[in-house]
This record gives sequence, C-alpha cells and structure tokens, in this order.
Amino acid sequence: MDAKSLKDLWNETNQLKETKGISQETVPQLVKGYESCLGLVRRVRLFSMNEDIDEVKTSELRYLLLDFELAKCMEQWMQNDRLKVIEYSKSCYENFLRICEGYGLKPLPVSSFTKDTNTRAIKIARYKLRKDMEKEMDSMTKGKIQDEELERRWWINKIRMALEDTVDDFEHIEMEIQILRSSRIQLQGNEEDAITKGKETLRKEEQGKQDHNTWKLDLLSKETLLDPKNRPIQPFTIVSDRNTTSKNVFGPGYNLPTMSVDEYLDEEYKRGNIISQKDNQDQEGSADDEEDDEIADAKTMKARYWDEYTEANPRGSGNTMVNRG
Repeated sequence: MDAKSLKDLWNETNQLKETKGISQETVPQLVKGYESCLGLVRRVRLFSMNEDIDEVKTSELRYLLLDFELAKCMEQWMQNDRLKVIEYSKSCYENFLRICEGYGLKPLPVSSFTKDTNTRAIKIARYKLRKDMEKEMDSMTKGKIQDEELERRWWINKIRMALEDTVDDFEHIEMEIQILRSSRIQLQGNEEDAITKGKETLRKEEQGKQDHNTWKLDLLSKETLLDPKNRPIQPFTIVSDRNTTSKNVFGPGYNLPTMSVDEYLDEEYKRGNIISQKDNQDQEGSADDEEDDEIADAKTMKARYWDEYTEANPRGSGNTMVNRG
C-alpha cells in the first residue's frame, strides 16, 4: 500500500474534524493524523527559520497550523494522566508560537499598550482584531477563492487568528498545569503520610508485643527474675489462668453474671438449698402420718389401761356393806 501524501493526510484529517468535530471519540484519530502530517513536514524540512513568510508557498501555509491543531485536540482529550496530556498540548502551542515568530507572525503586539494598560483592555483589542479578520475571511469565502493572492491572505489571517487563540488558551493551560501539579504533590504527600502511619502502627504493634512478653514468666529466665540471693528483681504475679487475668484487665470494675436466674435456682436446688412446693407437701404429709400414729398409740395404751382396770375392779365390787359405819 502506497504511503499517503502530506496533502492527502491533511485533507483527510481536516474532513474528519469538520464532519464529526473534536470529541473524545475523534480525538485519537485527529491526533494520529496531525502527528503523521508533522512527521512528514519535519522529514522533508518544509519550513526553515532562515526564510521569510513571503518565501513560503501559498499551498504550504496551511501546514504552519499543524502544531496549533494538534494542541487544540490534545487540550480537549480527557485521559487518566491529564497532566501529561496538557503538558504535551502546551509544548505544541510553544512550537507553533516559535515557528510563527520565526516567520515574523506574532500575536497583537503588547508594545502598543502602555504599562498601565490592564489585561481587560488588551483582551478587548484582541477581540476586535479577531472580529475584523473574521469579517475579512468571510467576505473572501463567499465565493470560491481563485486568486492566489486572496488565498494567501486568507491563510495568513487564519494563522493570525490561531495565534490569538493560542495566547488565550495558554493562560488556561498554565493554570490547569499548576493545579494538576499541586494535586499530584498533595496526593503523593498523602500517600507518604499513609506509609509513615502504617510503619508507625507496625512499630507500635511490635513494641506492644515486646511489652506484653515482659510479664510472662515462661519467657523470662531465673536471672531476670531473682538476684543471687533469690530476691525478686521485678514484681510479678502468679495466676492460675493467664487468659482470664488478661481479659479482666480490660473488663469492667465489677463481676459480670456467669449464669441466668433459672440456672442459679436449678443449681441451688441440686445442692439442697431450696425446697420446692412438692417437697414441702411431701414433708407435711409425712408429718401428718407421724402425728396420726402417735394418737393411735395413745388410744391403744389408754384402751389397754382401761381393760386392766376393769379386770382388777369388776362391776359392783364397790357396793358391799362392809365399809358401812
């Protein structure tokens, strides 16, 4: 497949821009097209800093806008690394200004204003200049430009308008680059702070483990606990359950319940400290039975005593006349 010429690449890329505009879908194709055109221009060394604008062919004036068009596309391209994209756009604008300055084409000269002139007055003057150039270009393009001199004038006005746009866009690009760099520095600072905090947390955890191990007797030797006379060097506590003791350190200042009320009553009942209603009824029943047995025994003894008495004293034995006085 034959390589495309510079003119074909320019026409194809500009046609895509005019039909579909500059969007996130078309920007990659536009950037590729303009970069290919720039590659051909630099390969054949189409422009030279030793030339004057009058020495450039009319058909080649349009290629002076390549850096400007590429910068415009890159400026509107939203990528993850926005700083890299916008810095590339800035470099394209700078190349465009440098090439135009080499050919004697410059934005509205600031020397025409005094030092006391504010920025607003300069912007108004540039706006009026742009409007005048747009009117002149519109009058030229009402019909098809057939005169080479008019076509040449049209392209030079197009380049001058691009220079004014470059000056305006350059301020916004500088501001955006400054904001992005500040954000990146702040983000890097936050990441460094997070790393520092993470290291500090690990250091504290290691220190906590070491401090935690200092009171464990199984990790300490006799020399670190007792002196040669077997006197304790540092205080320590012997406990039955180390885990329970460690939990109590961070627990409340009072003992928490270990069982419910029902479980406590069941346990006390098993120990015999609580008498249920059923047991009470059984005890009352047994007491009544014992009382009935005692009454029955008393009645039996009384009946026996009465029987013995009646046998010893028969009926009528006391009515004899022996004792009559």
